[in-house]
Amino acid sequence: MLAAIFVAFFCFSTIVQWNDPDAVRWAALYAAAAVVTVLVTWRGLGPKAPTLLAVVALLWGAALLPTAIGASFPELFRTWKMMSPEMEVGREELGLLIVAAWMLVLRRRALRQPG
Repeated sequence: MLAAIFVAFFCFSTIVQWNDPDAVRWAALYAAAAVVTVLVTWRGLGPKAPTLLAVVALLWGAALLPTAIGASFPELFRTWKMMSPEMEVGREELGLLIVAAWMLVLRRRALRQPG
């Protein structure tokens, strides 16, 4: 059930990237997270793909961190509009952290799967 929620979340995140200036790379990240979730959960994919995606998200997040810390956490959720570059990067940082954390959960799940 939780995996289905994350698939829906990642699909939604992929779709809402259409108006972002760098939409392709963000949509690719979220689409990959959705696909990896499906493959690990329902097809028994091993731990390599979620591990790789977690590493990519963590490294990307580390690169954005200096800008992201300029936004206060409550500011990220105050409005749907982007009020500052720091706010946008802060939201992107949260997305990367969600992807990384979920991929690590999937990695653990994959390591526990028999076979």
